Amino acid sequence: MFKCAIIQSMSDCSIKEDLIKIKELKLISKIENSPLLVLLGYYPEDDLSGAGNIVKGGLGEEYSLLLDLASGIARGHSVYFSPGVLLEEEGGAFYFSSFLFNPDGEIILKQQQLYPAGKVKSSGPGDDMGEPGGNCIKAAKTINYAETELGKIGLISGRDCWHPEIGRVMALEKVEIVLAVNRMGFNESFPANCWQQMAGIWSQVQQNQFIALEASLGGQNLVHGPCEITPYRTGILAPVGKEENARKKSIEPYFEDISGVYSEVDGFKVITAEIDINGLKRIQSSYPLLKHLNPSLYCKEMRGWRRI
Repeated sequence: MFKCAIIQSMSDCSIKEDLIKIKELKLISKIENSPLLVLLGYYPEDDLSGAGNIVKGGLGEEYSLLLDLASGIARGHSVYFSPGVLLEEEGGAFYFSSFLFNPDGEIILKQQQLYPAGKVKSSGPGDDMGEPGGNCIKAAKTINYAETELGKIGLISGRDCWHPEIGRVMALEKVEIVLAVNRMGFNESFPANCWQQMAGIWSQVQQNQFIALEASLGGQNLVHGPCEITPYRTGILAPVGKEENARKKSIEPYFEDISGVYSEVDGFKVITAEIDINGLKRIQSSYPLLKHLNPSLYCKEMRGWRRI
């Protein structure tokens, strides 16, 4: 068993400012119960045109600084640390990318988003990155995972959580822990609601029997688990709401009940939970949801995947 935490800034600071603050204030050391796995809730806006003109090579120095800061946080606290979702330029294309650093500060897992949305503003006529007005975020072609002492870990970002095949193949690859960051509400005509969130990572967890940390901008930060190992069988390990609300027919009162259940540390809201991998394995063994699946149905996607 080990402790995990989700942290998210309560201000409108940039990701760089947040990482600097986390490092300088030694924030992780102030979290109760000393977590070994920490997820930072950060996700770029889908419409990135407001970020200013970004030209080829323009992300290099800033991007390297963010990775160095995240590496220092992981190494300084001897934790597995994921800094959320970053905008990455690779090979002349832009991606939404998630990372996991080990306690030595090394990148052991990178996952680019498979179903992205958004554009990066181009630098104008003559730019070799594409037509003026915007360069689309590119889609990844692989799903990666990492073996760690905590368990096998995967990353899901953004809209990928609403594509069930991603979690299913992770489960077939025996991923036990998923770190997810997303942004609830696609636009003004489709605002965020609890049902949207339930249809994402919560559903992935129940269908595939892994544990997931979900940092959701506009939604709830939640630690999910199979219903059988969660309080009141809600499928939510943390935070924990009241039993009477969990037993009501609608999930909405329960979501409202847990919306303010978090700790505040140096301007960050913090959710913590205890993860029991052995308990997860007992559920997988006694109620083997995946036993009767046909893995060959997923072979087309699985052939292109690699492990880092």
